[in-house]
Amino acid sequence: MFVTTAVCALAMALAHRPKRRALHECHQLGCRLAVWVANQYAALVLKRNGVFVAGVGLTKNLAFAKARERAHEPTAKKYAWVYGG
Repeated sequence: MFVTTAVCALAMALAHRPKRRALHECHQLGCRLAVWVANQYAALVLKRNGVFVAGVGLTKNLAFAKARERAHEPTAKKYAWVYGG
C-alpha cells in the first residue's frame, strides 16, 4: 500500500511541473491549461465565435481534425499545436 501511494504521489508531483512551466511561460493574465498529452499531439483551433477547442491525436493532422470535429466547425482556424513526448 505504501509503495502504491508513494508512486501515485510522485506521479502527481511530476505531472505538475509541465503545467507550472506552461503557466509560467504565458506572459498574459488569465492563462489556463487547455490540454494535457503524453506521447501524442495536441492541437487548438479557434472557432468563429472566439472559442478555443482542443483535439488530441497520434499525428498533428489527426489532432487538428479531432479539434475541428469537436468544434463542429470544419473550417475552424488552426491556432497552435504541441507534441507531448
